[in-house]
Amino acid sequence: MKRLSLFEKGFITGALDGEGAVGIRRNPHRNHRTMQYSPKLEITNTNYDFLTKAQCMIGGRIYPKKRYSPNQKQAWSHSENELTLYRSAKFANTRGERSDATVGSL
Repeated sequence: MKRLSLFEKGFITGALDGEGAVGIRRNPHRNHRTMQYSPKLEITNTNYDFLTKAQCMIGGRIYPKKRYSPNQKQAWSHSENELTLYRSAKFANTRGERSDATVGSL
């Protein structure tokens, strides 16, 4: 994975702050008796080009969100897998200060 420039770090941090969500994904294990948990990062926006810029910077995939009304504008979501999230966790705090509220503390 490439190193992010200061601009790219700011772009991704702003996208997460304004349009993003960080959570835990729950997946059944192959034997269906146990569960696996992994970090999940998602940015949702109606501007597809905005999300493609984020995808170029940190990877992941983009998929359309469900429309609940014909008058609703089409929204897109950018989702990260746990490996990409782990590798890109270093951009969460652009000042280099230690913080327990960042993505890197997961």
